[in-house]
Amino acid sequence: MNKTVLAVLAGAGGAIVGSVTTYILMKKKFENDMELQLESVRKEFDNYMKNEDAKTAEKTAEEEKKVDKLVQDAVQAERERIQKKVQDLNYSATPLKKGPYLIERGGEEFGGYMAVSLEYYSDRVLVDGNDIIDDNDADEIVGLGNLSLLSNERPCIWVRNEARRVDYEIAYIDEDYYPSEE
Repeated sequence: MNKTVLAVLAGAGGAIVGSVTTYILMKKKFENDMELQLESVRKEFDNYMKNEDAKTAEKTAEEEKKVDKLVQDAVQAERERIQKKVQDLNYSATPLKKGPYLIERGGEEFGGYMAVSLEYYSDRVLVDGNDIIDDNDADEIVGLGNLSLLSNERPCIWVRNEARRVDYEIAYIDEDYYPSEE
């Protein structure tokens, strides 16, 4: 072969090797630069997410405080409404009389009295199991004034009868009483 062809081939081969080497080096440099930039973006994103999580936690805590305040306000309003109704009825929750009076909760765990469940229907029938309690007995057992407090808005009350040593849980049933046939 001719020296000129050999020189051209050697020059072309050198150019190819130089180009491939340059490509590989530039590719590695570009990948390193991209990795550094991505790492920076990742750190910024992580910081952003931590800040968002902190903001969300603060919002959640604030919302929980607001809900707690609303619940406390609602409970207080209900207590005031009940106290007003008791005052309007001129009925004392203290056992000054021997008659039955309202209590918050009853039963053995709340004063040692036996707990008995009764149902009071919208047609003013008080029932113990399947037995109807007449008005005279109902007044003596739980007090007719207490029964008048029952409604859809207040579907359950507890009444303590000191003389009988019984706490009555009275549930309001918004329908007329129909005795079951047995």
